[in-house]
This record gives sequence, C-alpha cells and structure tokens, in this order.
Amino acid sequence: LLPGLGHWLLGSRRRALLYGSVILVALFSGVAMHGRLYGPVRSDFISWLATAANAGLGLLYPVLKAVGYDGSVEHPLSEYGTIFILSAGLMNWLLLLETEELAKEKRP
Repeated sequence: LLPGLGHWLLGSRRRALLYGSVILVALFSGVAMHGRLYGPVRSDFISWLATAANAGLGLLYPVLKAVGYDGSVEHPLSEYGTIFILSAGLMNWLLLLETEELAKEKRP
C-alpha cells in the first residue's frame, strides 16, 4: 500500500525508511519532471505493462490520478520523469517480494 510499510510492520525500521525514501524520491522526482502516469489502452500492450508498473506505487497511484495528475508530454524532461515514476513502481513491486520472503523467514 505504501513504500516501505511491509518492512516497517516486520520490524525492519531502517530498511523501511531507506527503501520508502528511495521510492518516494524517485516518484516525486518523476512528478517534478512532469512524467506520465499510464492507464490501460485496449490496443496497446505496452500501456498495460506500464499500468502494472504504476500500480506498484500502491495507494500513491490512485491518489495522483484522483488529484488529476497525468504529466505533460510537452515538457522537455517528461520522458525522464516517466522513467522515474515507472522505476518507483517496479522497485515497490520488488520490495513486496522481499517483504514476503522476510515474512516467511520469521514464521515459526
């Protein structure tokens, strides 16, 4: 739901703060560069993959959509911003997998 929350709940506070801050910095850097948030387009498979990457942002994705953020393709840094936003979502998906592995290790 939020970057770093799974690690926080498992007791890895430093790791949660580090990972969460890296993802948030990447996301907000992408937003500052007017990067694009993707939504699915029926005939475009790549847009579905990009939407899945954006869904990795957890609750931040619908919040950005709700406030009307979509980026600007005219901005000179928008392509870089899009990569930052997609990277933040993909990093959070990887953190989800790591959190699952940590939770399995802590089970009796």
